[in-house]
Amino acid sequence: MQVIPVRRDGTGRLVAVGLVEVAGSDGRPRWTLIGGPDLPDESTDQAVERCVRAALGDQANGRPAALQPAWITDPGPGVDGLRVRDHSPRSGGEEACAAEISGHLQPQSPVQRFSWFLVTALPAQPEFEPDARAALADFLDAQGELGLATRLR
Repeated sequence: MQVIPVRRDGTGRLVAVGLVEVAGSDGRPRWTLIGGPDLPDESTDQAVERCVRAALGDQANGRPAALQPAWITDPGPGVDGLRVRDHSPRSGGEEACAAEISGHLQPQSPVQRFSWFLVTALPAQPEFEPDARAALADFLDAQGELGLATRLR
């Protein structure tokens, strides 16, 4: 699971995302998403909380953002005939989940630091882990931020 901490303005528009810095495969610092393995029979709520605490400490709290994009799983009943992913036990598959985080954020190894970035001022491509950059680009695209998504790709 990949977790994208988000901040939105009063209208619900995405203004910032949170990233963690870790040592890349070459030993140089790289920005990436909070992440962790998928565990069987774990709800999205539980997975987000577990991943946030593993990266940012026991006093950090995380929960799926109420206004996160609709991650579509398959056609079915719902808005415009599409089923929106719910918070039932996870079905597996790698997807990024927007999350609201709070509490005392204390990075835990291997996370070196956590920082908020305005969506218009994200780190340059070489400063990102490639998988995180692609997941964040997909997320921004789903938010209607096509220009920002394109810049990350």
